[in-house]
Amino acid sequence: MNCRTCRDTGRITLYRKVLDFNPSSPLQVSNLIRYFNLKMPRKRGENRETTEARYLKRFVGQARRSGESKEAAEQRREAFQLILDYRERQKLASTYLWQLDANDSVHTTYNIKPSTLRRASSAPNLQNIPKRSDLAQQFRKMLIAAPGHLLIEADAEAIEAVLVGYCAGSEEYVRICKAGLHGFMAAILAKQPIPYDLPYSELRQRCKEAKRKFGSGNGRTEYDTAKRGDHAINYLLSAYGLHDEYAEYFPTLKSAHEYLDLYFSLPFGAAIQKWQQDTIYRAHRETYLENHWRYRHYFWSALTFDKATNSWKPGPDAKRAVAFVPQSDASAIQSEVLRRLAARGEEVRSWLRLVIHDSIVLEVPEKAVDDACKVVYNAMVEPIAELGGLSIGAEVLVGKSLGTMEEWKP
Repeated sequence: MNCRTCRDTGRITLYRKVLDFNPSSPLQVSNLIRYFNLKMPRKRGENRETTEARYLKRFVGQARRSGESKEAAEQRREAFQLILDYRERQKLASTYLWQLDANDSVHTTYNIKPSTLRRASSAPNLQNIPKRSDLAQQFRKMLIAAPGHLLIEADAEAIEAVLVGYCAGSEEYVRICKAGLHGFMAAILAKQPIPYDLPYSELRQRCKEAKRKFGSGNGRTEYDTAKRGDHAINYLLSAYGLHDEYAEYFPTLKSAHEYLDLYFSLPFGAAIQKWQQDTIYRAHRETYLENHWRYRHYFWSALTFDKATNSWKPGPDAKRAVAFVPQSDASAIQSEVLRRLAARGEEVRSWLRLVIHDSIVLEVPEKAVDDACKVVYNAMVEPIAELGGLSIGAEVLVGKSLGTMEEWKP
């Protein structure tokens, strides 16, 4: 609301100027939240109001509230979904508008920025190419191979989960992770549990079927719920953290607690919990951890003393300590795979295009694709001496673009 004074009469005239709504404006989105009589979200750990996308998703999935008409609920869901859609497109336009060279290629600089030694890159960051939405797939279709070539993406299957099982000394967990942990957990959520003691080939097939059956492609949420929950729990995220970080999959604190309790009640749960606790206490006692390649990370606050309860509790470094060995081992394994590929000669080295957290992308002449798939597959599944001969599974995809890939089978 504004006002102005007429020079001739001295009378004050009130007027209202309606401006276009800006979905990127925290102030305007905050006003919209209050317009719908919704509680302003507060950012976990910072105790400040926020309009981040992960919190707005709650308003889209929220059931009709007491006193809210059906029309108002639909209007609320539609309004916040439009904001989320706009922001997703805006992010694609701003984050992924890369500077291309004369060959229409983009180049990045690799580094190891996270202290847990996960692979990273910058200028631009090619580690976070979108993947899990229709819009993301359209974007990935723009990342294409040169004429006469195809792209090969070789993905280390569930590598960090497998390494968590190895660190925890749980052969059962390693077996389930290799078969398909998230599909296994999704089947439990869908009340169609898969028996533990199936022969491995059948267990893997059933887990793959569960991934398809209970995935977003079939309008189901069990698989995505399991995927978010499993990784987060392994790295010490609490029930509150699950609900706060992934509210669309854990809409209530109760649902997050139930999944956490389910996870740790399974036969492998006790081993995972013991490994987490032992890791934190070792990091506190020795002030450092080493992975299986002798990479060392120092920790100064794995535990903190709580005077109120007269006890030690996980400190600011606890989550990082738990994540360090699996994540740094995964990075070391990927480096070993790259070394094996480089040892194959100049031709194979010339095919390398992109290294992401747990996958490698190559651009290969069409006539050499099958041989290249065999080379990269064998390099990825080779037993690892530092891990007692443990082998990580691999999925190899082939296509003209990153958005049109099909599985290659060895």
